[in-house]
Amino acid sequence: MNTVITQTGFKVGGLTSLTTIDFPGRLAAIIFVRGCPWRCRYCHNGSLLNAEGRGLPWDEVFGFLKSRVKLLDGVVFSGGEPTFWNDLPFYVQLTRQLGYEVAIHTNGAYPERLERLLAEAKISWVAMDIKAPFNEYAKVCGAEADGGKARESAEIIVRSGVPYEFRTTIHPAILSVADVLVIARYLNHLKAEHFTLQRCQMENVLDPSLRDEGGDFEPYLRELQREFARVFPRAEFR
Repeated sequence: MNTVITQTGFKVGGLTSLTTIDFPGRLAAIIFVRGCPWRCRYCHNGSLLNAEGRGLPWDEVFGFLKSRVKLLDGVVFSGGEPTFWNDLPFYVQLTRQLGYEVAIHTNGAYPERLERLLAEAKISWVAMDIKAPFNEYAKVCGAEADGGKARESAEIIVRSGVPYEFRTTIHPAILSVADVLVIARYLNHLKAEHFTLQRCQMENVLDPSLRDEGGDFEPYLRELQREFARVFPRAEFR
């Protein structure tokens, strides 16, 4: 395929050549897309938030993908926030033309773009981070964060028929046990099947005060596990 790509706004901030955990059942590469409208306290990809930062040329990324055809099964578009860019479907299409399955990691900030992507781009899997109860997004993700957009995106994902996972990052200084249970009950209401709680990774977090605010994590985790056995027993903990 001798595709000549004219890069528009879409900007790649990084590339991981192999992952076995970010796209279930596939050996995959990860394309980290620049740009995100939110500033989540526990974000560990802070260098990708600025859309104007230095990026990798798409031709270089595409050349790498061509070199891994038949060695990898899939490609994950992560970030940042990949739906930050209107032209994401174009790059997904180019990737799929090489024979790859494509997964998306999203925060749900742009439900209209996500709905179009899931309807038209033949996405194989989508993971969405639910940051907080939807009326509490500002305290976790900054004043500009709109939990209503995230709620709309969650409902789009469940309706789409595309395989998915919802994820929430847990830290006692950010979300109480009651907060996490609000999210779980909402996902029960949606009849969502896949929900994972992932422990906050402290390295390179956007808000370094979190390293000192966690207190004793283990009692918090035990209480969550006990409550989830009752409220959302099919949840996974990582």
